[in-house]
Amino acid sequence: MEQELVEASREVSFGDIANLGAHRLEASISRAVIVDGRRNEAGQDQVQLVWRDWDNFQLARRRSGEIISQVLVEGGSARVRQADGRLVPATDIEPHRVELRMAWDVWSLGLSVFEGLMVLEHIADGQLDGRSASQYSVGLAPEGERVRGRVVADSLQGSVWIDEVTAVRLMAEVVGQWHRVGREGLVNEVKVILVRTDFGLSGSHHGWGT
Repeated sequence: MEQELVEASREVSFGDIANLGAHRLEASISRAVIVDGRRNEAGQDQVQLVWRDWDNFQLARRRSGEIISQVLVEGGSARVRQADGRLVPATDIEPHRVELRMAWDVWSLGLSVFEGLMVLEHIADGQLDGRSASQYSVGLAPEGERVRGRVVADSLQGSVWIDEVTAVRLMAEVVGQWHRVGREGLVNEVKVILVRTDFGLSGSHHGWGT
């Protein structure tokens, strides 16, 4: 059962996310580059989502703390943040639905380099904000199985909670390091954090504002 849930989580689409019903998501991808032992921060991308349905949601994306896009959708009508911070009506909502479909999967966006090299091991079952979920440790395949193409995975550790009904990742914190073949002195680091909360939220969905 535990492994079936892991496999199902790899096939999750935004349709499965929608099946969770109303909720909030806060997620981030932080990157760094370590050159000959010296660490250099390479920025952070954040996604903040308040979701009810396709006609009612708020999506904000930040890069290193600065808002790069924000849309508020209410009753099928959208307002979009301008450079001066004003929210103005959008003529077409569909591009913002497309943006949401592209931006929600922070796990894959941040950890795709470890695809085929990642191992999840069941830790426990429990409840997260009223939802039944299973917790897994995140690590690397055994020594000798850590190379994919020209990528060498150096380390990967963390944990993830997977919803037992939808197979959606509800909470995760994972950090990994990797380098390219022949470039051992240049190590790339990525850290992914995601938290889904407030299932069944009610009231105004202007959860983060400006």
